Amino acid sequence: MRLKLKRIFCLLFCFVLLCTTGCWDNKELDGLSIVTGVGIDASKDPGDLDLSFEIATVENGSKKDGGGGGEAPYIIREAKNRFILGGMDSLRYGNSRELFLHHNQIIIFGSDIAKAGLKNYLDTFMRNTETRMEVWVIVAKNDARSILSTETKQDKVTSVALSRMIQNERQISTYSSTNMLQFTSRLVDRSTAPVTLVVERKEENGLQTLNFSGMAVFKDDVLVGIMDMYQMQGYILSMGKVNGGSVELLTKYGNANLSITSSDCEKKIILGENNSITYQLKIKTNLAVGELQNFRSMSINRVIDLLNAEAKKDLTTKIKASFAESQRLQSDIYGIGAHIHKYYPKQWKNLEGAWSAVYPTIQLELEVETNVNYSGKISESLNMREGHE
Repeated sequence: MRLKLKRIFCLLFCFVLLCTTGCWDNKELDGLSIVTGVGIDASKDPGDLDLSFEIATVENGSKKDGGGGGEAPYIIREAKNRFILGGMDSLRYGNSRELFLHHNQIIIFGSDIAKAGLKNYLDTFMRNTETRMEVWVIVAKNDARSILSTETKQDKVTSVALSRMIQNERQISTYSSTNMLQFTSRLVDRSTAPVTLVVERKEENGLQTLNFSGMAVFKDDVLVGIMDMYQMQGYILSMGKVNGGSVELLTKYGNANLSITSSDCEKKIILGENNSITYQLKIKTNLAVGELQNFRSMSINRVIDLLNAEAKKDLTTKIKASFAESQRLQSDIYGIGAHIHKYYPKQWKNLEGAWSAVYPTIQLELEVETNVNYSGKISESLNMREGHE
């Protein structure tokens, strides 16, 4: 009996070894072009796309960082085709390596292509088994090609620089940046409009930089507007937890820069008669004094009271401006429709078909509470110490 069990065990062991000898779809690293960034622009030729693929050149990058070699740590391969996959296939000619998307960091859509709609182009990435749904989706203020070709000083690979910039933004708030999963989830939801960061390239004194300059607002999959940084701060404050950012205040007594240490909001949606909707927001924000200018001969207590009042006014204006802009664009970026669908399904049946027309009629009731509770290592500035009133 024991001998029979041993034979069975040996057969099973051999079978397991045969099954774990390798992967059917493994790919050798030296046969791949590792794509770290993809740019998609509208072409001058109707129906075509101008495609840009940022490909890491690991060996060159390491030599340059170490002081040797003069080649860039990446190359940009370009293609023109009606299809993204067709453009990738066309790059096989004249290229000894296959494009590999698994390590792609970011997908950048030019503003022209975003205004035409993104569903057709997202389809390619969602079907591709190499695409990660965590890849970041952003919109270039102009064209995606110029963004990918920007040579930043701190991070040599543009896509890596952008990915790190997004991670920095997400330490403040997770609501402005969007990955493919979040973007497509909002498209599937149909009532909630996608948003994502807008990046632009700047050059001054020969130095190239990339900056986030606002937030792209979509209606379905079509780019319909861009909120500036002022409106964008109002949006993220009204969405949930915020753990950073600053508030600049200009008053007749002096100027101040306050740091947001924490912020949170309570949301409530009230359905009234005749399909009227009220959106109630209660926001509580804690701030710290980062910098004071002037406020000559004023006590710290008086300055704090003034800053609380001015900060409340500033945040209220930003939040209302953001909400009003979303209504002008008829884009429910706050997910109000999704909330009604979930908690009031019967009422939603009457609203769903005309949601674009109903959304601009929603009334906003806003309550903002600010608390300036930290003045830094000192309380009074040098100007304030010149004698109190």
